[in-house]
Amino acid sequence: MRILLAEHHQKVLKPLRILITETTEHEVTVEVKDWAALLKEITQTNPDLVLLDWDLPGRTEKKCIAALRTPDSRPKVIVLSTHDEVKAQALEAGANNFVSKGTSPLKLIEAIQAIAKEL
Repeated sequence: MRILLAEHHQKVLKPLRILITETTEHEVTVEVKDWAALLKEITQTNPDLVLLDWDLPGRTEKKCIAALRTPDSRPKVIVLSTHDEVKAQALEAGANNFVSKGTSPLKLIEAIQAIAKEL
């Protein structure tokens, strides 16, 4: 499974990549740090899964997840946030799952593996 990481904090981005590459068989294909780069890369790389920082710079619309899905690219989306209170909003916006950045890394791996089983 090809994964796109959309996270603007380098302190989070690097450990995410390491966690995924060392504990799963999935490939991190690209990393982006803002919404404009995400929209560009989503069409060029056609990932299976986007790990989306809910506070990614440039994200303005509530239905932002719909903007990631085109006829040619329909990635699954796991929203990541330090704010647990945005979970309902993220799921309502179309996320397939939500994982708090404050939880165990195993929760993220479990969420990724669940998405992989759907594909």
